[in-house]
Amino acid sequence: MALVIADVLNPFFPEVAAGVLHAADSRGWQVVVYTTSSDLAKERQVSQTVSAQADACVGFLTDPDAIAALASAGVPLVLLDKEGTETTIPGVSIDFEAGVEQGISHLVERGHVRIAMIDNREHATYRPVDARRDRFLSLAARLGLPVDETWVLPAGNSVQGGAAAMERLLAEHPDVTAVFAYNDLIALGAMRQAIALGRSVPGDLAVVGFDGLTLGELVDPPLTTLSIDKHRLGILAVEHVAAFLPGAVPPPSPPDPVIVPMLVCRGST
Repeated sequence: MALVIADVLNPFFPEVAAGVLHAADSRGWQVVVYTTSSDLAKERQVSQTVSAQADACVGFLTDPDAIAALASAGVPLVLLDKEGTETTIPGVSIDFEAGVEQGISHLVERGHVRIAMIDNREHATYRPVDARRDRFLSLAARLGLPVDETWVLPAGNSVQGGAAAMERLLAEHPDVTAVFAYNDLIALGAMRQAIALGRSVPGDLAVVGFDGLTLGELVDPPLTTLSIDKHRLGILAVEHVAAFLPGAVPPPSPPDPVIVPMLVCRGST
């Protein structure tokens, strides 16, 4: 079986891979891991290789051509994140909207109204839907928060990207009191930069991340986050793809499993 991940250096993906390997090992399957570096051209290259070499595939894929190539080759495929993919291919969905709602509601309950978002520039560029950004803006409108699209700043998907975006944010919106970040890596960089610029966290600025990386527990202050059960995500993907293997007898239309993020409150809020 093939496992396709976007970035081997991002600590989110090894935790998912651990779940995939655990579930595959229990079935006696061997797993080959491919990485795409979040590059659409590489996704297409990897899809050609997987089509020729693997009996099944679970993966983080966003390029429609790469997904179509695997489907047309008859390789059982389960996507590990279906956000914004207009496809009937099976997948494991993450309820990003529910996560954003928990995070923003938590900040509002803490008395924050000037809440900004630091988004993932690469995600916003390559995907037609940005569920976290869209839900942030719809919630802000629904709750009457005095923020709009100018309060959403793009960032590189890294600690350094989060830091650079925070510096811009504080220059453009010095009255901001809380930040909701696309993921924990961006949040950690943003929080570090805010502190370096003289803001206390959470006294002057609250920060919420997304993903639930173990790294978030080790910083000072520890990061409040929307935790995704990444190990479970990997296990569910393997269980789901097993239903589509030759000889398997799946239910008529196996429903896509859904992972719901859970709010973990720590010292950054």
